[in-house]
Amino acid sequence: MRYFGFVGVQDAKYRTLLNAAILLADPSEKTPVHVTVSGPFSARPRHKAGQNHVAGEKISVIGVDRFVGAKQSTVFLECGFPSARGIWNKKDYGFKPHLTIFDGKDIEFADRLYGRLQKKRLFFNFRAGPLYFYKSVSGQKGFEAALSLDFRLLGCILPNLSSLEDFKNLTTESRLCGIELIIDECNKVHTTV
Repeated sequence: MRYFGFVGVQDAKYRTLLNAAILLADPSEKTPVHVTVSGPFSARPRHKAGQNHVAGEKISVIGVDRFVGAKQSTVFLECGFPSARGIWNKKDYGFKPHLTIFDGKDIEFADRLYGRLQKKRLFFNFRAGPLYFYKSVSGQKGFEAALSLDFRLLGCILPNLSSLEDFKNLTTESRLCGIELIIDECNKVHTTV
């Protein structure tokens, strides 16, 4: 069991859109959309005074990047989030707040996703939720990512998605196209926060 420090997404529309992108990338993903700011830790850290000063602060998605390992590939959105400096605690990495879209063993899928997102204009803002610590257990099942989906909103962008089961039945190409449409929508909804 490991714990991570996450900052949630306060804006409901972005929360739905980004959770949908995560579930399109991996329909079995359990972790809801978040910006990673600390961890992993073997025990749950305690909140320190002032750590939740980030809630309500602006987070800007400014690009795409990835981590590649021998058995895993992670594709993530780079986040401009200066307010997170005071809570950043990832000893193996420099300051790099990020929002993971895909984290898995399918390196071919990750390469295709990364290639497509690299061609996109990625710039939109949303408000940060509070800092929280998330317990991750190997083999853990959950529905946190799926629970926040607004299928009425998604239906306007991806009419073939009306239930969680629909995510599982899409082809790889349909999943990638769906993620691209969601990123386009995020850019359209872009507002100054």
